[in-house]
Amino acid sequence: MMNGSEFTVVFFLYPTLAAIEAGKDLALANKETLIAGGPVVLPLAKKHNIKILPADSEHRTVFQVKFYGSSFDFIHS
Repeated sequence: MMNGSEFTVVFFLYPTLAAIEAGKDLALANKETLIAGGPVVLPLAKKHNIKILPADSEHRTVFQVKFYGSSFDFIHS
């Protein structure tokens, strides 16, 4: 039986990959897609020059630490 996080990954991973392959930028509202699917999602997004943006403050913090360090400079760029 899947727990909530596993269900989220399975439920959102395929549409996320399809959106990337279709050339669509993403606004993600769940961190599980990147935490569990990151090894597949991130290289594919880079290959297709896709922007992945956080949809709420919790996810913005994950992106900030992962991709920009502890500075808030990315918000204004």
